[in-house]
Amino acid sequence: MKERWFQRRKDDWVVDQAEFSADLIVTRRAALEGLYNRLLDHAAVNFSLNDILCFLGRRLRPRFEEEVLTNCQKGRRPGARIKQSMKNNWLKMYDKFGLILWIETVINNPKEFRVRRLRSRKGCDEMVWRPMNQGVMNLFRYRTVSLAAAGRYVEALLMVDDL
Repeated sequence: MKERWFQRRKDDWVVDQAEFSADLIVTRRAALEGLYNRLLDHAAVNFSLNDILCFLGRRLRPRFEEEVLTNCQKGRRPGARIKQSMKNNWLKMYDKFGLILWIETVINNPKEFRVRRLRSRKGCDEMVWRPMNQGVMNLFRYRTVSLAAAGRYVEALLMVDDL
């Protein structure tokens, strides 16, 4: 887990960017080397707009007007990776040292996710789902959302042979 912190006002700490990763460790370098290009191809070709939104915990709505991007860089070794993003939030897959398949979720725009918070209206308190803000009180939710997204991504990669 890696977060960048900054302070807006006195006693108001926020998370500027949160990165969580799910690491799949292999025992033999050759095992991941042979599989990694197929994983990149599968993610670049087969993951649709709807799939990427689903990974990030969203649904495709009729009035969806945002941009969802896939950027696959296979030509550089080491450093081949795929990045699939929506509204400054993204999932990225790359191999670390030829032994670790690294699935990283980065949240720069937390308002795209929801968190349960206490709301008071007319003297009545109730728990409701609200857009997540950058406050450090939501770190638990950053983690939950990020690891769920990485889990859905890995599950979708299971379609590739030899995984």
